[in-house]
Amino acid sequence: MKENIKCVDMKTSDGNLIFRFEIYDKGVNTTAKHSNNGNGRKNGNNGILITGKQKKYLFRLLTDQGVEDDEALIELRNRLNVEHVKEASKDNANKLIKELLAENNEE
Repeated sequence: MKENIKCVDMKTSDGNLIFRFEIYDKGVNTTAKHSNNGNGRKNGNNGILITGKQKKYLFRLLTDQGVEDDEALIELRNRLNVEHVKEASKDNANKLIKELLAENNEE
């Protein structure tokens, strides 16, 4: 059950209720910071998220290995350990780019 946190009533000058505004706590963390320093989006772990260029490059590197489309998407999710590629950190994307470049040079 929701816990009533705040109730605001607006009444006429003779005391009749016009409307009531109630605010409930749903357990949402309001202290999390989601700022942007100009270098990219930030995730909840205060790490900068993967860029569009990194994402395209990762797909291209996988295509060079013969991994394409949905198979490439699944491979990226698994190797970046994320549910959605856009949730990956910029650092993890850089690490994977280096790994894929090394793998492609071995072939």
